[in-house]
Amino acid sequence: MRSFEALIKDIDKNRTIANTDIADSDPRTYTTRLGKKKRAKQNLDDLYLEYREQVKNRAVFILTKGAKADSFIEVATGE
Repeated sequence: MRSFEALIKDIDKNRTIANTDIADSDPRTYTTRLGKKKRAKQNLDDLYLEYREQVKNRAVFILTKGAKADSFIEVATGE
C-alpha cells in the first residue's frame, strides 16, 4: 500500500490529465491524448477507492450521548 501523500499526488496528477481539454490539440496526437485522458479517468476510479479505504482506516468516529454529550462536543471541536 502506498503512502497517503503519494496517493494524493497520484490523484492530483491523474485529475489534471483527465480534465485536460484536448479538443484543440494537434490532430496527429489527438488519439494518443484521448487514450491518455481515458486511462487517467479509469485510474481515478481506482485511486478514489483506495483513498476511501485509507481514510476509513485512519478515521475515528465518536458517538456521544447523555447529559455530558454537549460539553464533550464543545471540548472536542475546540482548539
